[in-house]
Amino acid sequence: MKLPLILATLVALAAHAQSAEPTPPAGFTALFNGKDLSGWKGLVGNPISRSKMTADELLKAEAAANSTVQND
Repeated sequence: MKLPLILATLVALAAHAQSAEPTPPAGFTALFNGKDLSGWKGLVGNPISRSKMTADELLKAEAAANSTVQND
């Protein structure tokens, strides 16, 4: 008796999960939009090497790294 109700609920939940846009919980930022890498940046060294760069060096390194990331 309860099986049809359970199945209908599962089908409805599955349909909603597939159609809903992914949203992170409050206070968090999604790292992946589920479609592509838009908004991602290329990696610049490691934390130690980045901390030793001047602001200008970091900007140039970020630009070079970002040019290698494919945002298709």
